[in-house]
Amino acid sequence: MSLEIGDKVVQIGNGPKVFDLDEANRILPLIHKITEDTDKVVARLSRHLEISNHFDSLLSQKIKKEIDTTIEGWFAKIEKLGGTPKGIWLVDFDFGQGYYCWKYPELEIRHWHLHSEGFLGRKVLGPSLI
Repeated sequence: MSLEIGDKVVQIGNGPKVFDLDEANRILPLIHKITEDTDKVVARLSRHLEISNHFDSLLSQKIKKEIDTTIEGWFAKIEKLGGTPKGIWLVDFDFGQGYYCWKYPELEIRHWHLHSEGFLGRKVLGPSLI
């Protein structure tokens, strides 16, 4: 299946795939928008949670569940687009030898790391990976 994003067409599927950098950057505006929208919802719910923690434990539990459900929904959307969520608002794109690594609110993919490394192993993309 393909999705048109502005003047770009992005192939989407069900689950992880191997990306080249152009493909990952083409889908990034959609992932950024999904993440931005989800972040706003979670921030709003977190404010409600902070207030409810002082007077209503039942409401607090309900809000915590809603936050968890919202974040799980974000994970599912990212996976459907072929990305690999690695934490809250952190997405890896497999390129075969490692991962292109993106973290909200970055506007483009500028980092990568080996499969055996995580976020702390992020390196700036060099000419050989671009």
